[in-house]
Amino acid sequence: MSEEQRRQVLIGVLVVGLIGAGVYFYMNVLAPPPIQPTQAAQPGAAAPGAAAATPGVAIDDIDINELISAVGNVNFDYRADRLARNPMTPLVLQRGGTQVDEGVQQIPIMQRARSMLLTAILYSPEKPLAVINNAVVEEGHVFLKEEDGGITVQKIEPSRVTLSVQEERVVLDMEEQ
Repeated sequence: MSEEQRRQVLIGVLVVGLIGAGVYFYMNVLAPPPIQPTQAAQPGAAAPGAAAATPGVAIDDIDINELISAVGNVNFDYRADRLARNPMTPLVLQRGGTQVDEGVQQIPIMQRARSMLLTAILYSPEKPLAVINNAVVEEGHVFLKEEDGGITVQKIEPSRVTLSVQEERVVLDMEEQ
């Protein structure tokens, strides 16, 4: 080994030794002392890492049967308090119909038209398209075919879509983001 290589090895050993001495000094002199679990030794105190109990009440003093009996029953009639539709089923099916559970009052058609979500407009004078409630539609598309006509896409413009509902107009504007 040449003199230059010995010098590089000696410098490397000194650097590693200095780093080790610095870590030892930090861990034993500069670092704060570890926290001692003094609460665990007290009667009624929670173990370290456990949830804190009510102040002044030891865990051994809690009667679980009394807690269970204190829980009251709530009278809830699901059929009477039910929403107008099942929130887990889509409002609009692939072919434009709707899925409504039997025995559930339906959302008024005008309210459905106003709550439709316009997410995109693909405008061309020949064949404008719009994305409403995640369905790609064109002018003349009927969303809810009912005896009174349902919801029909009347006109698609560059920044809005006009729907026809029971001989009334509902305009869905494209919001800029």
